[in-house]
Amino acid sequence: RDISAYETVVHTVVSGDTVSGLAIAYNSQVAAILQANELDSSLIVVGQDLIIPVDVPAPDASATPTATNTPPPTATPTATPTPTPTPTPTPTPTATPIFYTIQGGDTLGGIALIFDTTITELARLNGIVNPDVLSLGQVVVIPSPIPTATPYMTITPLPPLPQTPAPPIPLDPERTYTVQEGDTLDEIAQHFDVEVDFLVELNELENPRLISIGQVLQIAAPPPPPPAPSEADFIEYTVLPGDTFNGLQIRFGRSIAEIAEANGMTNLVLTPGQVLKIPQ
Repeated sequence: RDISAYETVVHTVVSGDTVSGLAIAYNSQVAAILQANELDSSLIVVGQDLIIPVDVPAPDASATPTATNTPPPTATPTATPTPTPTPTPTPTPTATPIFYTIQGGDTLGGIALIFDTTITELARLNGIVNPDVLSLGQVVVIPSPIPTATPYMTITPLPPLPQTPAPPIPLDPERTYTVQEGDTLDEIAQHFDVEVDFLVELNELENPRLISIGQVLQIAAPPPPPPAPSEADFIEYTVLPGDTFNGLQIRFGRSIAEIAEANGMTNLVLTPGQVLKIPQ
């Protein structure tokens, strides 16, 4: 029977629809739906409008079957795995060397003192056999410290002191102080000439930024300053031709920094006949 002899409806394909399912739903036949829509296969897509012949009887079993083209199976696409990106390694910080040109009066010990390094390290880095022999204009490599990475946790600094002078804190004769409104531990420590850490430890404070109005703090007298060195703590030495700071530190067992500080020297230049104080 011609397909045009049957009543038809229009069906819009939704997700999950199949031609065989529509044939059952509308009492139709797969072949009739394919013929009505001039389809070569049962492949339909969502949103497609299909003409559905309804109430189509099943074909006579004795009739010669009409050959239909069975579409080849649709290959199921294989998902391509997404490659995992390789993490970029964090570069290790390296030290950047500093170059210094020898000036008149320079010594390797003085240079080591200025740049916070050692004579041994400077000699090794620059291939210097005799640390006492330097040439004017000679360029030496100075090792610089390796930068450190930023720590994960940072300590919040205490708030800065106000610009306007705070009123004087009354001194308690028993060396205790009762916290007043607006007080900070920095101001109290400054008034009593003690360190903040000293007050924290003395009063067993867990957080130096948290003190309460009316809280009584123990204020101990600051420790006495160390006694000034006397002349008996030094010996005098008269500089001879050829003397160097490196030689003096080896001879007397004192560092270049100690000898320079004892004599108030900044240029580290020795002059024959110069009298030095050598710490004991």
